[in-house]
Formats: sequence, C-alpha cells, structure tokens
Amino acid sequence: MSVFRRLGLLGIASVMTAFIAMPTALAANGADFNAGRIIDDAVFNNSGAMNIDQIQAFLNAKVPSCDNWGTQPYGGTTRRAYSESRGIVFPLTCVRDYHENPTTHENNLEGRPIPSGAMSAAHIIWDAGQRYNINPQVLIVLLQKEQGLITDDWPWPIQYRSATGYGCPDTAPCDAQYYGFYNQVQKAAWQFRQYANNSNSFNHVPNQNNFVRWNPQSSCGGSTVFIENQATASLYNYTPYRPNAAALANMYGTGDSCSAYGNRNFWRYFTDWFGSTQIYDPFGWDVIKTAGDDRWFLVVGTTKRWIPSGAIYDDWGLNKKPVRTVSQAELDSYSTLPDLDRLGWFGDRYYYVDGGKKYWLSTDQLQRAWGQYDKKWQASAAFTLLATMPDGGEATFYVSQPSESKIAFLDNGSRWTFPMSDAFYRWQANPVSLTSAAYNAIPQSANLTTPYVSVNGLKFVVDKGRLLDVTNPIVARSFGLGSASFTNIPASSVNFLRPELAMPTVIREDSPHWYRLLNGKKYHLPIMPVANTWGGYKPTIISAQLFDAFATSSTGLSSIVREPTTDTYYLVDNSVRHKLTGAMRDALLGGPFSIAEVDIASLDDLIPGADITSPILRNRDQGHVYTMVNGTFYHIPTIDILHAYGSPRRYQPVDVSSNATYSLAPSFVPVNMFLKSGSTTYFMQDGYAF
Repeated sequence: MSVFRRLGLLGIASVMTAFIAMPTALAANGADFNAGRIIDDAVFNNSGAMNIDQIQAFLNAKVPSCDNWGTQPYGGTTRRAYSESRGIVFPLTCVRDYHENPTTHENNLEGRPIPSGAMSAAHIIWDAGQRYNINPQVLIVLLQKEQGLITDDWPWPIQYRSATGYGCPDTAPCDAQYYGFYNQVQKAAWQFRQYANNSNSFNHVPNQNNFVRWNPQSSCGGSTVFIENQATASLYNYTPYRPNAAALANMYGTGDSCSAYGNRNFWRYFTDWFGSTQIYDPFGWDVIKTAGDDRWFLVVGTTKRWIPSGAIYDDWGLNKKPVRTVSQAELDSYSTLPDLDRLGWFGDRYYYVDGGKKYWLSTDQLQRAWGQYDKKWQASAAFTLLATMPDGGEATFYVSQPSESKIAFLDNGSRWTFPMSDAFYRWQANPVSLTSAAYNAIPQSANLTTPYVSVNGLKFVVDKGRLLDVTNPIVARSFGLGSASFTNIPASSVNFLRPELAMPTVIREDSPHWYRLLNGKKYHLPIMPVANTWGGYKPTIISAQLFDAFATSSTGLSSIVREPTTDTYYLVDNSVRHKLTGAMRDALLGGPFSIAEVDIASLDDLIPGADITSPILRNRDQGHVYTMVNGTFYHIPTIDILHAYGSPRRYQPVDVSSNATYSLAPSFVPVNMFLKSGSTTYFMQDGYAF
C-alpha cells in the first residue's frame, strides 16, 4: 500500500518513506513492538470502540483549524500557490468536514456543496466498522498511515481518492475502480474481514511461522515471524512488510534503505492515540504436557484442565500457542479443574465454543436447551481465548450440520432432528452451524419425520414457527389429519414456539383469499357470506408451503354442495347441513352456478339439520322471501305472488340466514306471476306454470 505525501514534484512516495508530520509526544517505544503480535484480535475487532459522535470529535481535535484556502506559507510561497501550480482546485476540504453520498459518490471536495443523502467521514468510518466488525480506530489509523488524512489540514483530493491504499500495490498503479473515500474505507474493512474469514487463503497465516519481508526490494530480504493472531496476519496481508531495527530505533523518523514503515506507523499511531494494541489478561493461558505423558492440559492462571480430545483442542483455538513440555513437578503445581468442555465464561456471559467460534447462551432457557445450565460451575474462564475468539452471535434453539443436511432443535441437551426441507417454513429455524464432532456429541432424542407433534395430550402442526393446535377432531379432519401419527414430545422441547389455535378456514401468508379445509382439501371461499355459512371462522394464516401441500378443489365453495357418491345435494347454513329433496332438488338442477363436490366425511363435521323440500326460502333476519327456479334464485316481492308460486298450499317457506340467501344470489331479480322460458311465457298459479 502506498503512502501519498507532498514531496517536491512527486505525488506518490513508496512505503519506505516515513510520514513528515511527527507527533511531539514520544509515547510509543520501538522496544515494545512485537512483530508477531502487532495488535490483538479483541482490539482489532472491537467495532463498538467509538460511535459516530466520538469519531467526529476525534477528527475535530486532530485538525482544530483547516487551511481550506491554503493561506499558510510553504516552500517560499503559499500552500495555495504551490498546490495550484500542480492543478489542485481550491478550496480544500479536511477529513473532519468531508461528506459523500454512498450511492452516487458525489462529495463536497473543491468547494462543492454537501450533496443530498451524504454521509460524513465519521459516519462512513463507523458504518464500515459495524458492517465488517472492525474497530473504527483501526480504520482511522489506516487512513493516517496510508495518506495522513487524519492530521492533514490541507489535504489534496488525491488523498481521498486512495484514502486507505486499497487497490494500490507497491509494484503497480492504483486501480481506478476502487477510487473514492467511501469505496476505500468500505473495501479496506471488507478486506480485513476476508482475511479473517479465509485465514489460510492468503500469504500470511496466523498461528504459524511466516516469512515476512523487510521491504519491497527483494535484495533487503526478510525474516521468519511466528504470527500469533489473525489481526496481525491481516495487517501483514494488507501491508506485507515488517519494520527493521533501524525503523524501530527511530520511531518518529526514518531508518535505513531497507526500512519499511507501514506496520510500524500503524502500531505507533494506534498506541499514541488510543493506547495499547494488546489487552491485559490476568488469566494467562498455556497448553502444557510432560515428557512422559501424551495428555495435554490447558493452564489458566494457577489451574489446569485436561483437554480430552483433538476436537475440543481445535474448538478452543489452542493451536495459537505451541504445546510446552514441563516437568511433572510444574504440572502438579497447578490445581486440577474438571476436563475442558465447550462451555466458557467471561464478562458475565456464558458461551458455547465450537469450531473456533463462541456462541452466547443468553438465557437460562437456552442454557438448559443446550444442556449447559448444570455445568456453569465448571465453565472455563480463559479470558484471552474467549475475548479474541470470533463471535458466532447469540445461540438459538436450533443446530445444524450442513455438510450432512442435518438440523435439529435442542431440549435439555438432546436434539430432535427434523428434515432440512422443513427448517425454514415450518420451524423457522435459525440454527447454529456446528462441527460434526459437536453435533454428534449431542444425544439424539428422536427423528421428527413429520411436523405433527403431541404435547401433554394436545395435538399440534408445526408451521411458521408456531404450534397450530389441531386437537379439536373437526379441525384435525379439516387438515386431513384424522388418522395421522403424532410424535409425543415433552412441553419443554417446544416452549420456544408460539401456540395458536388452528381453524379450518385458512389464508396463505402472501394472499388475501380465504379457503375452507375439508378433509385435507382446500376450497376457495369467494365471498364472506359463503365463509359464514361454513362457520365464519377467523382464518389461520399458514405458510405458502403448507398451503400448497393441500389438494385444491376445482370449484370454490358455495352454500349448496353435492356429495358425489350418493348424488345428494345439501344446503349449508351456519355450520348446519340440510339435505335438499323433492321440489327443492328439482328446482336446483340446471342452475348457472357451479356446485362443489364434498365427500361425506367432510359433511360429517357439520350439524345435521332438517331436509328441505320446498323451493321457497325466507330470510329469517329480514323477512324477504325467495324462490328457486331451474337453479336461479328470484325475489318474491308480494304476498299475492308468493301464493302464485305455491305458498302455502304446495310449499311452506323454509327459514334460512341472510348469509345463505346472499351467498346463493348476491343480487336478485324480482318475479311476477309471469315467467318466460325461451319464446314461451307461463302464468304462475298455486305453484304451477300454465
């Protein structure tokens, strides 16, 4: 990465050139520089070290007065005259005042106004730190050691163009696609995270010996460095040189022709501005063994724990230090604690350790689910190990082993495995991805081959992270679960799921349409009156996948249905089924509307009512009277016309609800004593057509 300085006619100076502006306080001492541990992971990854206001205050303090117009003297002339002779447009903008729109990349350099939607430099630094889990102080120091932007009170636009040196190798020009302050800060933070996430894919690898060059010049050679942590490896991957003795002997100046200053200056600025790059660990750790025993022990303070397996050794990242062989007397001098397991503790938090990551067990319920609640007394308190370990986030009730497509929820230290295909839409699982060793170490309770579970005698369907209660036999049959097998599980296993009473009326989660489930088949409810005749249940919202699992009727529901095996017609009215016979059945046939076919098992869920033989129906709520002729409903407006259509001498009106009449014919055509069929007109009298 190159460092830009205003030196004579040159715009770019190599990493061998030290910064001109020197701090007055000699806080950093070259004797304290540790090439294998420039900065600790816990410090490097502390994204909460500063908020936006604190970053802004820091930038303001470093440049109390910005020489925007270049009035200060420089090289026998003024800064402005010198700059304009090299094509620089005034006024200049200091980093404390810089703003940029992250989408359009418009900025306020060269006297332009602050663009709409712009973020301040402080906000850009903070945002990158949060996005990639990097300490904002690291990015501040990077901006200083690469371009001197933090303390420069008359920066040129080119310093913003390549602010962090990203895409600027020492052996080639900068890559224009990465130009711009926002791009530079974001890409630098992104790159540091890539180094950490793919630690074995780059030139400098943590926890092993690495050859690190002194300088870009191959003739200067290099030396072997045991890089102790990821953060230090990241710095070397970004700036692949270490300071030599000459550079460290003159911490605020220059060394010799083979000196490089990038990582020295990073450490120096961080130490001067923010304090130590390393954390103090009162419980220092080590891995030891004796010459005559192959057992390895983790030593923390004055205690030792046996490391029972290679998996546990790897989970804790104990390869950060080589195993030290000690005498039997030294081994015996440490008090013995329970064997090292996956539970760790520090900062008043309990963590489950696996695969080199820590997962926070944030509640007693989670600790019990993971089987760790009764082990808290023996949790390891290795501060540095846990503080520097990558954070996997807060643990959940779910675990997975993606390599084998396994997923499970946890209860009291046991796992209940269910199909990976059900993970999202049924269980809404957000699993912790475990290593094979950790996953298989958790005892298996049962395989849930279906999402049907029984808890304390109640029956549930798992969907959308809920327990849909289908204990009611009518609801169970509507879901097609009359003969389904339910797996018995303890209540503690699913107390993290939300219970909800299931209804036979459902809505797909992404649709406004209502459907009635009948024996595992779904029927569209076209209007609310139809829904009300079938019970008017408040619908249960279900996932798209569960919705699609039900067969779909070719016709929607109405208040009149046909049972196909017996060719019987029924009127459904407020959950009561009325068999249609005689004149009513004859009047129904040939109608213009479609009639859904419903099997007898579905109709058994309805209350049996009296048979209806009369084609004349009366709305019991409003008193309106209607008649059905050839499958079409007509409104009878007067008592005389009612008599003409056969009431009461041939037919007694049958009382039904408003929902039933409206569902059959939302709008009615009134009739008189004359009916026309084709070209023939009929006169109605006593229910007969003449």
